[in-house]
Amino acid sequence: MPFENFVSQFGKTYERDSEEWVRRSAIYAANLAEVERHNSDPTQSYKKAINQFADMTSVEFKKMLGYSKRAGFAFQGAQRVPEPVFHTRVEDLPTSIDWRTKGVVTPVKNQGGCGSCWAFATTETLESHAALSTNPPTLLQLAPQQLVSCAPNPKHCGGTGGCEGSTAEVAFDYIAANGGQTKEELYPYTARDGTCKYDKTKTPPAATVSGYVKLAENNYTALLNAIATIGPIAISVEADTWSLYGGGILPPSGCNVRNTDIDHAVQLVGYGTQNGKDYWLVRNSWGPNWGEAGYIRLLRTADGNPCSPDKTPGDGSACPPFPPEVTVCGTCGILYDTCYPVGVKVL
Repeated sequence: MPFENFVSQFGKTYERDSEEWVRRSAIYAANLAEVERHNSDPTQSYKKAINQFADMTSVEFKKMLGYSKRAGFAFQGAQRVPEPVFHTRVEDLPTSIDWRTKGVVTPVKNQGGCGSCWAFATTETLESHAALSTNPPTLLQLAPQQLVSCAPNPKHCGGTGGCEGSTAEVAFDYIAANGGQTKEELYPYTARDGTCKYDKTKTPPAATVSGYVKLAENNYTALLNAIATIGPIAISVEADTWSLYGGGILPPSGCNVRNTDIDHAVQLVGYGTQNGKDYWLVRNSWGPNWGEAGYIRLLRTADGNPCSPDKTPGDGSACPPFPPEVTVCGTCGILYDTCYPVGVKVL
């Protein structure tokens, strides 16, 4: 696709032949060449594609993911409840599950240029568990902007809050402490920081939680049991290599296996197998035109491997002071930080 067509298709606003046009055109050309090179390799298990990120550098792309170099995540603790004991053996679990088919997953959302992935992963997971708490399922559209504008992050966990990053655990704590999360129609998303406008009278909560469960770190069996028997899960991954993902099962080599840098929060909605390859089904928050209609599949291995160091844990493993490194496991670190809400009520 010529750069002119790319600009038109994705609504870019560069002035033709300006310095910005020339710079973005060069970045786009390099990314287009990478897409063509990758897709011509028959050994690859996934495809790359031109999308809205094809004119961004890797540094620019990473800034919008939702974790900050300045801080990592930790758990405030007051709302955390013990992890349940899972008694089902992996081999006795369903061979596949897709919570979308059960009517408890809302349409794919788009966080835009705000580093609010944490707010979207939280919102999407609460929407799913709210639906699961009702019969028949009541599928709400909740407001990530409430979390972006209102959820405090005084310990700088995962960032400094808002578009500068936070975590699902912090967001679930906020929802529990403040009576719930309102509907999207009452608090529309702006993709910007802003003064908190949440008001229990004017923007009444639609769903709430009493707390959350943090699954054991790097535990394949726990995560598989939870997604199979409990519902969708908020997870953290390394996603700075996902910008040009176009479809298929992303292997560990699609991430930085020597330093898996956790930097993005998303929602796990299922798992399955295709052509002998097991995968995790992950919902992203970059709109339905990215990946597989807004989703990505990551290679799933029964031993939870690979494991690798995260040598920059300030992106998402601890509040200051940072440890020198942590170990994260699974493709793109998918097994490391996983949680879901409990005590969910539709109000």
